[in-house]
Amino acid sequence: MRIVDPLIVALLGAIGILVVTGGFHYSSPAAKLELSQVDAFAWALLALIVLRRVLWKKWLPKSVERVADEVLAFFSRNARFPLTAAIALYVVLQTWNSAWRYDSFHATAFDLSFVEQALWSTTRFGFLHSTLSKGQTYLGEHFSPALGAIALLYRAFDSITFLFFLQSLILASGAWLVYALAREKKLPRPIAALTGLAFLSYQPLRLANNFDFREDNLFVPVFLGMLLALEKRKWKTFWLLCAASWTIKENAAIFTCLTGLWVAGEAQLRRQPKAARERASATLHGATLAALSLVVFAVVNTKITPLFVGQGAGAQTMLRRRMPHFGETNGEILKFMLLHPIQTFLVLAEPLFQLKAVKYFLDVTLPFLAFVPAAPLVAPIVVAGMVMNLLVNLPTIGFHYECVIIPFLFYILVAGLARLQRVKKLSGAAIPTLVAISFLLSYGRSPVESIRHHAPTERDRFVESELEKIPPEASIATQAVLHPHLTHRRDAYLYSPALPPADYVVFDLDPSRSRYGTPQLDEAAARIDAKTYDLVLDRESLKIWKRK
Repeated sequence: MRIVDPLIVALLGAIGILVVTGGFHYSSPAAKLELSQVDAFAWALLALIVLRRVLWKKWLPKSVERVADEVLAFFSRNARFPLTAAIALYVVLQTWNSAWRYDSFHATAFDLSFVEQALWSTTRFGFLHSTLSKGQTYLGEHFSPALGAIALLYRAFDSITFLFFLQSLILASGAWLVYALAREKKLPRPIAALTGLAFLSYQPLRLANNFDFREDNLFVPVFLGMLLALEKRKWKTFWLLCAASWTIKENAAIFTCLTGLWVAGEAQLRRQPKAARERASATLHGATLAALSLVVFAVVNTKITPLFVGQGAGAQTMLRRRMPHFGETNGEILKFMLLHPIQTFLVLAEPLFQLKAVKYFLDVTLPFLAFVPAAPLVAPIVVAGMVMNLLVNLPTIGFHYECVIIPFLFYILVAGLARLQRVKKLSGAAIPTLVAISFLLSYGRSPVESIRHHAPTERDRFVESELEKIPPEASIATQAVLHPHLTHRRDAYLYSPALPPADYVVFDLDPSRSRYGTPQLDEAAARIDAKTYDLVLDRESLKIWKRK
């Protein structure tokens, strides 16, 4: 114990330093050294705590337990203050990180340009107009009319930093909803506050915030609000939020359908005579929601989204691009999946049998796995979301794909803690501390590290100043990494020789700039037609051509 306890305290201190400072980086031509990942320290901490429990029947050293008890006592008196402060800090750090990521040209056309131009253009050139999108409307990419409300705010606060602030605020608001859900489940204030803080520390949420603004962010408050309304049996609010989710993205109805099945199934499992009327009401609401969601999904995906993809080569819906082996149209794809369930399952299940898929599954679900028995009918909703994510994306976190399942994961956590509370196993600091540690096992790096990494340079500021000189009425063609800085116009293209000549062509040939999306940049620059364009700027590897 004399060795284990000091090691536990030291590891807790090391984790705290990494989270607060962002860790340490050293780079030279001879060697690179990084000490910023929290995960390894958290795993070592968990191993020592388990060892202590096995050998001495106690989870925590007395000094750690005393501090944890004091923290919980403080939370019992002032739960809302630390949670509000944490939300404010989260919003500041994430907005700062996103703004510097943009200023240092780490954001690209994929996906910031798609959404940002659609928001900016809505009140100027047409609803969700987006040059890069199919049919030149973001509706040709995804059915997201809910973005229209964001577009109105963006018109009032015409700043990319405001958009990043709004993104951070939307995601951070989930912490209050998780806290409210925990309190509705009769959890004590300290434990409810802990769930809210765990929400803010959850790596998939933070990485979704680090990535570009996407409509998927809206799923977090909408579905958490839906779950809170369900817990309170406020059916009108529940239905309103379900309907609102259908305007966020074309896949939303899958999750409301599964939610309806869960509500109806759970109602049927209740056998208390006094709850007969409530059981019948929940069954009716759940079954109706499941059936209506199927209708909405079919209508949105077979009738509405195909209207916006345009005509000609490449005019394909997102579903067609993601699942071309099932059919030529959305209708054919859904029909095939309905009539050939076994073949569909075999195709869809293939990405699941990979080592990377297992790691992805653990990265997303690890803090929640122990609590699944408390809400087993919610687990299929999470699994369905993860299967969809594996089908459309690499098996990795770091994008927006987890936003749709985050509310259901935290419902499982809250339900599990509520079960422990009912059997009086939440007393003391051990379980809350273990829950907190579980979120550190796949914490990754601190937001502070990301902010330091994305600090803009003098050259970044020079490039930005030159891009601002291009007239907003002019059309442009450029590379993916510059594109988000040139979207406030009607026509902003990713460069391709096949495109009609734009008014300006802009390339940054600096070797440090990402070539993602436009890899053959040097060859493209050499082929710019001097009869069509004048080279008006050639400085520090930034080249701007203007059409004659």
